Amino acid sequence: PLQEGFFFHAALDADGADLYLVQELLELDGHVDPDRLRDALQLILDRHPLLRASFRQLPGGEVVQRLAGRVTLPWREADTADTALDDVLRADRAEPFILDRPPLLRATLVRDGGRHRLLLTLHHIVADGWSVSVLLRELTAAYRGDELPAPADPRPYLGWLAARDRDGARDAWRQALTGPPEPTRLSALAAAPDDERAPARPEQVDTRLPEEFTAALTGYARAHGLTLSTVVHGAWALLLGALTGSGDIVFGTTVSGRTTEVTGLDSAVGLFINTVPTRVGLRPQETLTELLRRVQDEHSALLDHQHLGLADIQRVAGGGELFDTLVVFENHPAAQPPAAREPGELRITGNEVHDAVHYPLALIVEPGNGGLLLRFKHDATRFDQVAVAVIANRFTALLRTLVADPGRTVARTGLLSGREHAHLAELNATERAVPEATLASLFAAQAARTPDAPAVIFESTTLSYAELDRRAEALARRLRSRGAGPESYVAVAVPRSAELLVALLGVLKAGAAYVPVDLDYPAERVAFVLDDSGARTVVTTTEAAGMLPAGPDRLLVDRDEDLPGADVHEGPVRHAGPDHPAYLIHTSGSTGRPKGVAVTHRAVVNRLAWMQGEYGLGADDRVLQKTPAAFDVSVWEFFWPLMEGATVVLARPGGHRDPGYLAEVIRSRRITTLHFVPSMLAAFTQALDSATDRPDWADSLRRVFCSGEALTGAQAGDWSALTSRSGRAPVPLHNLYGPTEAAVDVTSFAYDGHAGRTVAIGRPVWNTRLHVLDPFLRQVPDGVPGELYLAGTQLARGYHDRPGTTAERFVADPFGGPGERMYRTGDLVRRRTDGVVEYLGRTDRQVKIRGNRIELGEIEAALAALPGVAGAAVIVRDGALAGYAVPVPGTVPDQE
Repeated sequence: PLQEGFFFHAALDADGADLYLVQELLELDGHVDPDRLRDALQLILDRHPLLRASFRQLPGGEVVQRLAGRVTLPWREADTADTALDDVLRADRAEPFILDRPPLLRATLVRDGGRHRLLLTLHHIVADGWSVSVLLRELTAAYRGDELPAPADPRPYLGWLAARDRDGARDAWRQALTGPPEPTRLSALAAAPDDERAPARPEQVDTRLPEEFTAALTGYARAHGLTLSTVVHGAWALLLGALTGSGDIVFGTTVSGRTTEVTGLDSAVGLFINTVPTRVGLRPQETLTELLRRVQDEHSALLDHQHLGLADIQRVAGGGELFDTLVVFENHPAAQPPAAREPGELRITGNEVHDAVHYPLALIVEPGNGGLLLRFKHDATRFDQVAVAVIANRFTALLRTLVADPGRTVARTGLLSGREHAHLAELNATERAVPEATLASLFAAQAARTPDAPAVIFESTTLSYAELDRRAEALARRLRSRGAGPESYVAVAVPRSAELLVALLGVLKAGAAYVPVDLDYPAERVAFVLDDSGARTVVTTTEAAGMLPAGPDRLLVDRDEDLPGADVHEGPVRHAGPDHPAYLIHTSGSTGRPKGVAVTHRAVVNRLAWMQGEYGLGADDRVLQKTPAAFDVSVWEFFWPLMEGATVVLARPGGHRDPGYLAEVIRSRRITTLHFVPSMLAAFTQALDSATDRPDWADSLRRVFCSGEALTGAQAGDWSALTSRSGRAPVPLHNLYGPTEAAVDVTSFAYDGHAGRTVAIGRPVWNTRLHVLDPFLRQVPDGVPGELYLAGTQLARGYHDRPGTTAERFVADPFGGPGERMYRTGDLVRRRTDGVVEYLGRTDRQVKIRGNRIELGEIEAALAALPGVAGAAVIVRDGALAGYAVPVPGTVPDQE
């Protein structure tokens, strides 16, 4: 079966370098007679018919091997006085074998003065490592003139192989691979080669374990009834699990194929090995020894079925590649012949093997004197030497853990060294002092400092800080009279206007938390938000009130009785504290129900304090507020400028979708700061790219922020090109990241003109910690994908009135102090060696469409609830949502 695979690869890449050409460079000691040595090799070629095999494909597609009766060994002699040894090896390797022309074996005797080396070159399709050991043992015996035993006849083995129960083997592998497993691809961690068609560049990293540790490892295996091979395979599964973040690991294993059911097979020369998958399920609660015992039992159950070809096995598993790493435990007899019996007699004193493997990374384990040799062979176009050396170090560290602490559980067996843990602690050392304050108290203090400064501009309306403070306080008095205060929620359903900021500040001054209601949402969604929040009062306008469902009391912010001076019977003044909620914003729900996220003043004040410390908003700054209030980005657009004496400029309702209008507002209002969802940034950039009538539109801009979805390198580059067109420096672009559950944003990254497919999301903000973890909550190494968990001051309280969902997503922080929590984001990220975090995608089915956070399950639930629909599925296709409905048998669903 493996020969079929070798033949396939040779045919697939007939013009490329043959990865299965093997060079054995033998160091010869003693008297060397070239003719005698050539005759000894010819004798071996004559003895073993499988060495005389050639391969061809029949017209029907079947690949067969033809055994020639007799062939002459290709023999050459070279002198390194004329050319360097490396040149001899390179020239020999560049000469491919033609698989239908035997023999697929040749020899070159290399002389270097009085020194001799024998280069045996063969194609792996005719011999395996065990066969080479037999061949070298017979070579020295034949050279001495010893009588060799009768060679093994390959026909009994071929008969045994043909008689195997292939259907039974398929059933066994189907059961072992039930699931089926997701492919384990370590190369997904590596950078893609510049040219996917470039030939592989074989290299290797060798690590020899000390003799004492090899003895300890062997002793551990023996004490627990394990083979050393099982220990190696189990450790490799642990390594792959930690590097890929998977608990279901598959990798390739090369098995000898030399069954004890065929006599004399241990002295046969040919290709008997096979490559089969090894599947290891990692169970967090198992100890390391328990894991290894289970691996050995599962491997043993498949011993009788290892004759089946990999292509057959992959087919029963569902088709496609299952793995891209290989483990080879060399268990063949030692290649070294016995010591020479007479002075000067020829013997082989050294053996260098130059070969490669088809896989991006393979671990070759060679037992022997001086300690276990771990040879990591790799394709340098996929993994460089440094990356493989790091993998080698992590693997040997796992082996040491097995010996030192075999009772440790899998979940507690990580890859990070003490130095790496310390480095992560340094990256998360973000402690900064932040005022013990609320949004309302910070605004009041700023209004007292700059009462006459413009606080809000909306079209023709301008409110000073003092006027905004007076109007908000009047609204707060009315709200208090209706019972609003700390731990209560007040809905705000006000279109973007000066009254919107009055409403928000009024709610906060009353000590309550505001619940933004987007009147553009469907009526059902609006009704759900109002009901779910438990708000007894909704602040709205005369015009918007008619759009609201029956339920909470309406308080009109634009009516005279709600303005300063009105007769209001104010309730008791109860000021909110830092740990009371400031707002409740609803996100999509995976079960079809939106979730309200309750965020405290402490969390959002920390977020604004970091933003001010990082970007330094001044009194002359003007922030364009264009994000709908139901999105948490609006929080900093509303309140950051009001905390610092700057001005909020409100875009007209619907204006956030109009690039031409936005450009004019930026120019005419001298906007310095604004935010774009990346998809809107792209639309804005594209719309203005051809506009030449007002090239000065961006002259006032000092900083632009992006968040809400992944920012691509192309989008960031187009923005820089557009804003530098007039000869000025590009307007700085900052990529922010954060879920609603963690006070808007928790990371930042300043775009520097260099980005790959996406712009990084950066490093943590003040008093925030980032943990990149695998499914067992272990910290992953730099460069390894993991799920992002957030910890620190900015975490929300949780989901309003959803204790179960809160407990599922806000979990105990194993790296923090007692009682500290972390939030599971569901975002897949990796950390670069410089500490910057890159966003990779989602671990669940949540998606972002033009900045909208969407749970596909929410839409599926709506589809499935329709009459005549038995089941539904929703996917993202070409940047849009596509829904699929399965009808109830015997019905045709109404398309509308």
